[in-house]
Amino acid sequence: MRLTTSIAAAVLALGPLGCSGTGSSPHTTTGGTGSGSGTTGAAGGSSGGSTGAVDGGVETLAGLEITVALHLSAPTVALGGTLTATATLFNATSAPITLMQADIAGRPPGGSNNGGPFDDFLDGPSVTIQPQKGYLLNGSRTFASTDPTGQWYAYVSLEDSNGTFHDSTRDVTFTVTAAGGTGTTGAGSTTGAGGSSGGATSSGGSTSGGTVGGGGTMRAGTNNWNLGWGIYANVFSAAGDSATWAALTPPFQPGQTAKASVPWNPTFLQEMAHYDTIRYMDFVNANSNTETDWSTRILPNVSPTDGTNNPNGILAWEWIIDLANRTGTNPWLNIPVEATSGYLSSLATLVFANLTARPGLTVYVEWGNEDWWEPLPNGVAKTLGGGDATKGTVIGSTTMFQAFQTALAASGRTDIKLVRVLGGQCVNTYLTTQLLGDLPSGGADVLAIAPYVGSETTVTSADFASEFQAVVQQVAAQYALTQPAGLGLVGYEGGQNSSSETSANTDDPAYYVPYAEFLQGLSQYMILFNNYMHCNGGTTGGWAAEENVGDVSSSSKAFRVHALFDWNSGYIPASGTVPSTPAAYTTVTLPTVSY
Repeated sequence: MRLTTSIAAAVLALGPLGCSGTGSSPHTTTGGTGSGSGTTGAAGGSSGGSTGAVDGGVETLAGLEITVALHLSAPTVALGGTLTATATLFNATSAPITLMQADIAGRPPGGSNNGGPFDDFLDGPSVTIQPQKGYLLNGSRTFASTDPTGQWYAYVSLEDSNGTFHDSTRDVTFTVTAAGGTGTTGAGSTTGAGGSSGGATSSGGSTSGGTVGGGGTMRAGTNNWNLGWGIYANVFSAAGDSATWAALTPPFQPGQTAKASVPWNPTFLQEMAHYDTIRYMDFVNANSNTETDWSTRILPNVSPTDGTNNPNGILAWEWIIDLANRTGTNPWLNIPVEATSGYLSSLATLVFANLTARPGLTVYVEWGNEDWWEPLPNGVAKTLGGGDATKGTVIGSTTMFQAFQTALAASGRTDIKLVRVLGGQCVNTYLTTQLLGDLPSGGADVLAIAPYVGSETTVTSADFASEFQAVVQQVAAQYALTQPAGLGLVGYEGGQNSSSETSANTDDPAYYVPYAEFLQGLSQYMILFNNYMHCNGGTTGGWAAEENVGDVSSSSKAFRVHALFDWNSGYIPASGTVPSTPAAYTTVTLPTVSY
């Protein structure tokens, strides 16, 4: 008997939006053969279906990788109850891939892939997935009193542009019980490498799975754009010309007796002080930073807007340490991937010698940025790993970690906590399993992912509200892998994924509540989330939480910044209740700097 299928499709970071419709039609599948690990669920079996190719454990269907395996919200459901099913597709090729349908199929006892009954969780529409982008399948099914009890199975089924269906061989079995029976909640099960399990989440941030802390225990940080991309005047009060910078007195210079210059915009300092951590990936342009030797690095008297002497717009490390001191924030340092051992040692020594002591001082260190795809970091990682970028990322990261650990021990400082960050990808649990497999025991402290919501040019508040829970499910799947490995889970970036932002979006009050709920959802699994990014300088550049510094001081602007600041101040109660309006913006007392 056909039932109405409740469907929710959502975009993950880097994924296209869209999914609607109910029901499915019988189909015949054809396709190639697969190899590698992974078992097929027995219930109903597979009749005439293609077997997906497996590359080292990742199943490939219709040219797409299933990077987060099919996951059910529970292994058992009673008649009248609802199950949610999710999986993530990823286009690892260099060309778009179009699907006529992207389904999560369900089959009752005695059913088969081709013969039905076609009691599906999701009948997706036609979709084109761009290169290096992910797409979330997210559907649910309510089981009627007429449904058979016993062991069912679910699987991913994709119809390619030629009309051929490709069925996953990695079925997920679940049990349907009579109404009033015991319906088990919690983690579902998956088969084959790359599978995941984790707590199911619901609106408002409640959870039925394992948690890390709760509302308010996760801290919120930020990223800032590169200083050459239109935000210079938001960050500095000093002019950006070369002559002005040459005349500055930088901090932490050998034999220095004069007090260091303070080129910072006071409003910028005040707003940064509301965050826990500042990630400096764009300030040092980690994706293009080719600094190798310490002696030839960008020095603190070189302006980040000097296109001749500083074409990558890099801010010298001395100013980064100074900013951390003046705002009382934890620095997250993205280390150039071509840096020599001498560079690593000198940088670490500079950092530990000059950070001002304070309670809870933490330094995060990350090798490069998004080494799995950014051309420069990825190329260096492949070289280190003998063609294997994942292995090379671990080699480069652990080598850098050791240099910082050695320098910290030599400094004698016991007030600094060093956190070794291994970079992953939110939509790709298979990458996480590879990284963890290559990582030596105790080789890192946290895995960092970027939980982005949406992929439209402008992600509206309505888009965000309808899509963020699916992204929280992605984070839950990553947590299910990092927790047993003894690693914490953090967000190096994330948030709304607009590629263009104007005041109509940044100042939309309807963003406040869903953003707060998003933070609550993340806090079940993460210990730190660094929003990307703080401001765009009014350039309409994407991802900005406000246009210009100072906007958040208004009660009618910058509602995502309000949500982040309110989170760190504890304005959102641990009970999960989200206020309908932001707390009043308040200034903070900045640390006293004596150098």
